[in-house]
Amino acid sequence: MLNMFLEELNPRQKSSFLALATRVILADGDVAPEEDVILNRLKKSLGSGIVAPPEEVFGVTNTAVFPSRRSRRITFLELLVLAYADEKVHPDESTVLTEISGALEIEEKAIDNLSGWAHRYVSSAADEHDTLKAEAESLIDG
Repeated sequence: MLNMFLEELNPRQKSSFLALATRVILADGDVAPEEDVILNRLKKSLGSGIVAPPEEVFGVTNTAVFPSRRSRRITFLELLVLAYADEKVHPDESTVLTEISGALEIEEKAIDNLSGWAHRYVSSAADEHDTLKAEAESLIDG
């Protein structure tokens, strides 16, 4: 389910993404077993050598590594899919996502569209994923 567009990110961007993903998962103070499985799967899919810099997990969002609007939207969309993976977004996760969207300069309308898409994607059947991925392309580029 995760990692639809992350292959477009370079290794440094992947490390920052992993830091942000870790931040979102830790936001509610409770790492559910499902979240731990997802995070481990995500780490594996990003490739060997990709680690989350601790200063980015617990510090300021490193936006400098995401120079393009596309890389910022890919990052935010993948974080939304991660947040919706257990079909509910904890209020503390929502707060962290709001902070990240601000740091990444994601516009309000784009946040709404990407959030709605992520929720539909997580709730959809596997045979719908290709169609939804094509829709996500237009949201990322829009």
